[in-house]
Amino acid sequence: MTRSATRTRLGVLAAATLALSLLSPLSAVRGDAVVAVEARAAKPTLTAPAQVDAGTRVTLKGTAPAGAKVVVQRRQGSRWVALGAATASKGGAWSVQVRYPTAGTVKTRALAAGKPSVVRSVDVYAWLDLAAQPSVMSTAARDLTVSIGTRAFPHSILAIEPDTDNFTAFWRTDRACTDLRYTLGFDAAEKSRADLDETVTSQAYGIRPDDSQATATMAMFAEWTRPQPFALSGLGTSDRILVLVGANDVDKDGLSGVVGTPQLRCRIARLPAMRLSDIPPL
Repeated sequence: MTRSATRTRLGVLAAATLALSLLSPLSAVRGDAVVAVEARAAKPTLTAPAQVDAGTRVTLKGTAPAGAKVVVQRRQGSRWVALGAATASKGGAWSVQVRYPTAGTVKTRALAAGKPSVVRSVDVYAWLDLAAQPSVMSTAARDLTVSIGTRAFPHSILAIEPDTDNFTAFWRTDRACTDLRYTLGFDAAEKSRADLDETVTSQAYGIRPDDSQATATMAMFAEWTRPQPFALSGLGTSDRILVLVGANDVDKDGLSGVVGTPQLRCRIARLPAMRLSDIPPL
């Protein structure tokens, strides 16, 4: 190879090297710009449980651009209000613990860099005091604090049907409730005129829209000093609840059965009105 050819080849290599050195920073800048644009364009994601209990801590999580502030919001009327906030990690993950304050089906989203996630619906359940809810019931004093044995039960129902010693109550749930609970017994204030071997019995039913019975259970209270806990679950297919209380008042001395602090776990804050026409054939 001649000296002239060698110089020519070296010149070509030098030119190529210079061109690469000029292009590399530009490529890097373009790459960074693409990453930055993609980061700004990325929407956050949100993972939320299908159902929660009002007032309890639950973890919501998802992804967002690294370092972004994520605000979790719930829909309240026509507005979005904050539930909690977090900062996305370098890997883009975030999580936050929040509390849903009241029952209902709550629309929830995450917001990061002005961009919202897909909206999730979360069913929030709360225990409703049935003594304060709309109902159709036989003669009773409701929403009282009554003692059964040595324990006081607020928001209770005192059955005072003197002729039959029975008590019947209906509530409409529209398939928005899952569990029923209460404590069964006698009013401790009547102990002085009672026979201690008298009993009170209760039955509760979930009723489907076609008037068929969905679930049923029974509890019996046989001692004045020991209240009987009562629970009924699996009410999701029921649109009405029936509670029956019968006192075995052998001496007919007008004893009152007590439904102590009856509560229903529901995803609505108030039960719909129960009409007489909603009562099924018994």
